[in-house]
Amino acid sequence: MWESMEGFVDNKLKALKLPSFYGGRPVTELEQHRIDVLENIVQEFRLKKARKILEGV
Repeated sequence: MWESMEGFVDNKLKALKLPSFYGGRPVTELEQHRIDVLENIVQEFRLKKARKILEGV
């Protein structure tokens, strides 16, 4: 389940980082906040995955 959520959020984050997503205009403060939050979520997913791997060893 986490892998599918991680993939979804990671893909959404990649799309938000594309300049064409905003029509070439600069990113607003609110949009940058959204990107930052999604980056934190992806990082948490990866940390949870790493913990599971380490606990299994």
